[in-house]
Amino acid sequence: MSDDDDRDQIIAQLRQDEKKLRQKVRELESSSAGHNDALSRARSEAAAEKEAELLASHHRALNEAEVRIRAARRFNDPDDAVRFLDLDSLGASGGKIDAAKLDEAIGEVLEAKPYLGVDAGSGTREGKNEEERPAPSNGNGSRVTGDGGGGARTVGHSSPDTPMNDALRKMAHRR
Repeated sequence: MSDDDDRDQIIAQLRQDEKKLRQKVRELESSSAGHNDALSRARSEAAAEKEAELLASHHRALNEAEVRIRAARRFNDPDDAVRFLDLDSLGASGGKIDAAKLDEAIGEVLEAKPYLGVDAGSGTREGKNEEERPAPSNGNGSRVTGDGGGGARTVGHSSPDTPMNDALRKMAHRR
């Protein structure tokens, strides 16, 4: 064989190899496209699932708020209504609570556990109007009331540390 024949044979073999490689590349590209589609579908499903969970969480919070609002005038603590009622049985799983079922369920809870409710005789919580309740005591016979600024102020007795309080206030204003 001559060098030309060897060269032609090598070129033919290289062309065949190239053809096989191109075919393999096409196969890999098509299979990776399938994998990309599967990955894309999985991501979409995960996002939809997360969105559904978030939506359910928001619906639950809204329904609990509606229960608290409806129970506010009938319960001492409206959170008790949320604790004792089965929201799913009230139609809450579909997103909105059936108002008639809710009112009926609140009545049933209060009938079974009347101590959770507002005292029906006085129309106020815990049976006393705010004006009738004495101010809390500090233990030495004087009553403690709010000072309007979030702190407590003793009514009836002067505090022995009043001069110290005045000094601290003056120092705070110097800054």
